[in-house]
Amino acid sequence: MEFKNTENIISQFCSKLIEKARANLNKEGKRAKGTLFNQMSYDIEKTEDNIKGVISFGSAEDYWIFVDQGVKGAGGFKGSGRMRGQGSDFRFGTGKGPKGGLRKAIPKWIKTKGIRGRDKKGRFITDKSLSFLIARSIYQRGLKRTRFITKPYEEMQRDFKEDLQNALVQDINETDNEVNEFKLGGK
Repeated sequence: MEFKNTENIISQFCSKLIEKARANLNKEGKRAKGTLFNQMSYDIEKTEDNIKGVISFGSAEDYWIFVDQGVKGAGGFKGSGRMRGQGSDFRFGTGKGPKGGLRKAIPKWIKTKGIRGRDKKGRFITDKSLSFLIARSIYQRGLKRTRFITKPYEEMQRDFKEDLQNALVQDINETDNEVNEFKLGGK
């Protein structure tokens, strides 16, 4: 049995979800190199009894969830600013994630963004010092939740369920018609 209408609805859902997720990334200013933005894609996986849409994030597979859900800061010295990542299940300082990942990523991000740091007197500071300051701030304060893909996914669910039910009924009716035509023509 073929489920062309069902497959089409799932494909439309995934395509629209990625479109909205990319718009949210743009709105939130979350496009340093554009890896997450550019490598987001989907595939339709079919088995004998299942059809599903699978969203892929390419080489951003390791960090898309942190951009989406945010990360709570570990806290720190007085005056470290307002805490970010409220409502997130992730937290810096738990010892669960890979060690040094943030420190390795920040220098690349600084170069990509073209950021130059200055001291209180207006003199440029080294990229290494700037990397340390930014990494410490992120570690202490956390990363803001964007919900760039979670929010549109949740918003699209109700309509998707209805569209999917209609597509399934349509596929079953078409299969039923094909079976009836086969019986009538094959007497």
